[in-house]
Amino acid sequence: MASDVENGISGIVTDLPSKRRAKRAAIEECKVRGGVECVVAITYKNQCLVVVDGNKSYIVSSPTIGRATRLAMQDCVKGGGTDCHVYYSGCSTAKRIQ
Repeated sequence: MASDVENGISGIVTDLPSKRRAKRAAIEECKVRGGVECVVAITYKNQCLVVVDGNKSYIVSSPTIGRATRLAMQDCVKGGGTDCHVYYSGCSTAKRIQ
C-alpha cells in the first residue's frame, strides 16, 4: 500500500511475486489515482490488510480479514473515531511453488 498523505490518496495491490514489484505497483496505482507524493505505507505477505477510516485512517494486517477488521475498528474507537468504517480489505494469498 502506498499513500499520498497530503492529498488522501492510496494505491493498494496484492498477489505480486516480489516485494519490490509490489512497492512499485502500489506507488504507480497511487499516482494513477491522482497522488503526487506517493510513498509506501505498509507491505504485507500472506496476510490480510484492512484500512478503517474514522477521524483518521487505521491500517492493520493480520492472518485473517476478520481479525484485522476487529483490530482496526478497536484502534479507530480508541483513537476517538465516531464514524469508523472499513475503507478497504483484502488479502495477499500464499502461492504454491512446485
